[in-house]
Order: sequence, then C-alpha cells, then structure tokens
Amino acid sequence: MNEYSFSLLGIFQVIRYYWKMIIGFVIASSVIGLLVAFYLKSYYKSTCSIYTLDHRAMVMSSTLGSTEVDDNIFSPLGGANLRIGTPDDVDQVMGALMSEKVRMQIIQEFGLYQRYNINPSHPKAKAKMLSILEDNLKIKRTSYNTLEISVWETEPELAQKMANRFASLANDVYSGIFKNNMDKIATAMQEQYQKKAIEIHQLSDSLNKLKKQNLNPAHQIVLEQLLIAETKQLSKYKTVLEMSKMDKKYTLDNAMVLDEAQPNPKRDRPKRLLIILGFALSGLGIGILSATIKYNLHKTHA
Repeated sequence: MNEYSFSLLGIFQVIRYYWKMIIGFVIASSVIGLLVAFYLKSYYKSTCSIYTLDHRAMVMSSTLGSTEVDDNIFSPLGGANLRIGTPDDVDQVMGALMSEKVRMQIIQEFGLYQRYNINPSHPKAKAKMLSILEDNLKIKRTSYNTLEISVWETEPELAQKMANRFASLANDVYSGIFKNNMDKIATAMQEQYQKKAIEIHQLSDSLNKLKKQNLNPAHQIVLEQLLIAETKQLSKYKTVLEMSKMDKKYTLDNAMVLDEAQPNPKRDRPKRLLIILGFALSGLGIGILSATIKYNLHKTHA
C-alpha cells in the first residue's frame, strides 16, 4: 500500500516538475493527429436494405409426394406465393453476395483496379483489391431478418451506385434460385400429373368393363364417385402445372429491394475527433514516461 502510494506520489511530483514538458508532448501529438486526420481521405457511407424470399413456401405438398393440393398455394397474379425468407434464406444470399465471383463483378464494373491504382497484372493485385473492397463493404442481417448492404467510398454517388448494384446482384442470385426451384416444381408436377392421368385412365377402363358386362352395380357407383374425385384432383394438378410453367418465366427484379441506397453528403469516416484524441492521449502517456525518466535521472545525478 505504501509502495502504491509512493508511486502515485512520484507520478504527481513528476507532473508537478515537468508539466510544461508533458503539455508540450500533448500539444505536439495533437497537432500530428490533426494533420493525420485531415490527410486521410474522407469516406461516405451509403446503405440499402433488401429482404429475401422463402422459396420453400412455394413448394407445395404434392411435390413432396402427397396427393393433396392446396388451392391457395399460388397467388391470383399468376406468380408464386412469395413470403419473407427464413434465416437460412438470408444466410444463403449473404454468402452469395460475399462470394469472390460477385465481388469481382463489382470490381470490374466500377473499374476499382484503376481507381485504386492497382496493376491488374500484378500477382497479388486480385488479393489486394478484394481486401480493399472487404474493408469498404459490410453486409449484415438485421433483427427483422433483412439484409443491410453498406458501402464506403470517397464519392457519395459512387457509394450509392455500388450499394444498389450489390442489391441488384442479390436479385440476380435469388432469381436464379427461384427459377431453379420452379424448374423442380414444374418437373415434379408434371410427374404427378402424368401419374394421376394413368390412374384415372385405368379407373375409367375398369368402370367401362363393369358397365359393358353389367356387373356389380354397387361397385360401379363407388368407381364413378372415385373417378369424379380423381378427375377433379387431376384438374387441380393441371392448374398448378400451368402455374408452375408460368412461374418459370417469373422474374424477381427489384422485388427484393426494401430501401434503395441514397447518396449521403455527410462524411462517415475517418472519425477525425477520435484520431486527434487518440494522438493526444498517446502524447500524454509519452510525455509522462519521458518526464519520469528525466526525473529519475535527475535524482540519480543529484
């Protein structure tokens, strides 16, 4: 305890004797921090929000082997019954947007090699460019299960265009997933339709044979009722099959954009005040350390 008190007392004595020197370090460091803060380029942030779609909601139970078809599976507009995506859907799109393929497309479209003065033929050019883009890009999932895409650039308009382009690419990615799912639905429904048509054909043949031979009237009535029910079911299959074929041509362009990015005239980084404060605190620490060393040397020679 006495040693601790003595150490504190020693620091106060150092500050007391060399306060001008310490303040000089703080001022010098603050000036350096000020120069650094204003030397660094200003970056502007632009953010857009997108939501994903749950394509599992479009896969009807009949495609999974059930003979039941829900009349409300498809919307009256002829498109799929679109629902907000699950966390898995969000992760899928986020992973696609963070893929090298998508990021390289952004780099090529916006000429980022030239913008950042990177020679594309250099062996490490690609890695360096991807690293720069990663530092200026943030894609996160919100608590509302949407995606926020934020881009930082030295020009507000460029940040806006890049953020919106990422959103557009998200549409492209999910449109591909959507169409792939609709292909699967159409194929499955075609199989269901053909299978049901064969069953109805066989049922109709059996009924016609009984009628021609005038056998078992009660069984004929049962077969007729079953044939009517199966024919209605086939009609539903046909409707859903036609819908699924139409949905193969359906596009999700701009359907996923919740909020488009806008140019933000307010600088987002660097945080100049924090930089200056950091340099000032560093100067304070260096000043106290230097003063302590000088104080101890003075005591040693005294």
